[in-house]
Amino acid sequence: MILLTLYIISKIKYKRSLMSTLAEIYLKLTKDKSSKKKAYKRLIKLKNKKEKPYFIPKNIRFKVSVFRSIFENTPIYTLNNGDKDKVILYFHGGGYQRQPLYFHWRFLNKLAQNTNAKIIVPIYPKT
Repeated sequence: MILLTLYIISKIKYKRSLMSTLAEIYLKLTKDKSSKKKAYKRLIKLKNKKEKPYFIPKNIRFKVSVFRSIFENTPIYTLNNGDKDKVILYFHGGGYQRQPLYFHWRFLNKLAQNTNAKIIVPIYPKT
């Protein structure tokens, strides 16, 4: 019943998906309450940690072509590679702390299918 209510509110009031509303609620509930000093120390620790190469999660089933290339030591993923009228440059967010998650790729797969656009996703380094 709660999910149905959230679904209706999402669609009618916010004009967005239930997944988007649930993600916002989750982020508000799990908001990091640490001080700025602790957050800064955590960022420094992440920066000093050796970053592993990033690859798309294996459990994603794309319905569009996916091409991986390297440009100036930065991995670039391109969905719907080829000559397209529309091109989308997608920055996943993550505050330089996280790489793209499963949900980013699921969204991009749907976006590529629905728009028939070439989507370019740079995998920029974490902090």
